[in-house]
Amino acid sequence: MNSKNNSDNTQAKALNKTAVKCRFFGQYIEQIIAKETKYPNSPTINTTTVLLIEQLENYHLELKPLSKITNEDAEKLQYTLVNVVGLNGLIRQNSIELVKEVVSNYEQIDCLFMLPSSFADLARELGYAIDWNNYKVSKQIELGWVQLL
Repeated sequence: MNSKNNSDNTQAKALNKTAVKCRFFGQYIEQIIAKETKYPNSPTINTTTVLLIEQLENYHLELKPLSKITNEDAEKLQYTLVNVVGLNGLIRQNSIELVKEVVSNYEQIDCLFMLPSSFADLARELGYAIDWNNYKVSKQIELGWVQLL
């Protein structure tokens, strides 16, 4: 009976791990960023497709690191940083470089979770790797959920 309990516990842990990964992938829903892990030359596909075919354990997301943020994306994200301490003049200045510096600093000290949720949501929509639910980007990479481009 003890081996059955161990088997049940192992199965429950695997299901929980899959459920968490499913919720993580859901943050990037409808984006063409999912890649089959075993086949690096496979095409990227829509995250929704991966969730529908229930093969989540075989896929990871290919995301951009915030350190490589483009000017265009920084411009889109600047409005989400207005409430961050010291950035109240950001919109007036229209400072793309300031956005890049703020994002880089937060990424370097591994504190992306401290950025406003509106920033995180838009960054994910733009295909950037960002902390989620106590899983820092470094942990997402370690778990095989994310590969940075």
